[in-house]
Amino acid sequence: MHRLLAACVIALSCAAPLCAQDVQRTYRIGNSLTWDSQPKAIPDLAAQRGIKHLEAYHINCGKSLQRIWTHPDEVCVKVVEPFGTFGQALPDHDWDAVTMQSHPGKESTLATDTARILDFIELAQSKGRNKNTVFYIYAPWPRQDRGAYHEVWHRDTPDADDTKTIQTKAYFDHLYHRVTAKTKATVRVIPTGAVIAELDQRIRDGKIEGYTEVKDLYRDIVHLNGVGRFAAGVTTFTVLFNQNPAGLVCPPKQYGGPQQFNEALYHAIEDAVWKVVTDMHEQTGVKPTS
Repeated sequence: MHRLLAACVIALSCAAPLCAQDVQRTYRIGNSLTWDSQPKAIPDLAAQRGIKHLEAYHINCGKSLQRIWTHPDEVCVKVVEPFGTFGQALPDHDWDAVTMQSHPGKESTLATDTARILDFIELAQSKGRNKNTVFYIYAPWPRQDRGAYHEVWHRDTPDADDTKTIQTKAYFDHLYHRVTAKTKATVRVIPTGAVIAELDQRIRDGKIEGYTEVKDLYRDIVHLNGVGRFAAGVTTFTVLFNQNPAGLVCPPKQYGGPQQFNEALYHAIEDAVWKVVTDMHEQTGVKPTS
């Protein structure tokens, strides 16, 4: 009951411009790691705060931004009509937010990731629309087979054009700074990988009951399980809507279902998300006072 009351109180405190708008619209570009945040579930999380939200997406499983850009009709998840693939959705519709996810690929580098993100921004604004859209770099987690999570995540990563795309903190920092230096559009970061790193630290410190290692948040070497996906979804919600996630619950039939959560686990995830997102406020745009 108190979790529901908390959600209601925070909903009442949302910023007036956000509350006044009828429907928030987000377009997601990426692969299965973007899909792990469950775009179809974000509107259910938003509804818990009285927010009407629509998500459409261009998902090409296992592919980099370079591949997505050069193969604009190739998808692995059915697109949402009438928006369609990114080539139609970005220039022909209005969006409050657009998220873009980099991923390793044969020809994917820091230079190509930067260029493609700028291309997506330019495309979205090519017909005079989306001048006030916020563009987000969705920054996911590394594979399990690269080594210990905390070691991989904090690995030195050169700020060089030919640096291969990799999921490390430094890589996403470089990508953010390169993109923001070359566009006047508002660009933010959705730090899902950093949230998993925070949860990894808390698990290793014995602070999350029932979890002994970060792989407990994965369902295979690449993808997150229901609890990990909920963490990714809550991170996405928190940044998109600039709200403290405390009090959110797993929507029915999403993220594997609410039966795997209890009050302590909800608190651990939402506290970790809020800490990371506000600590990174220069990149996320979310300050502790939000």
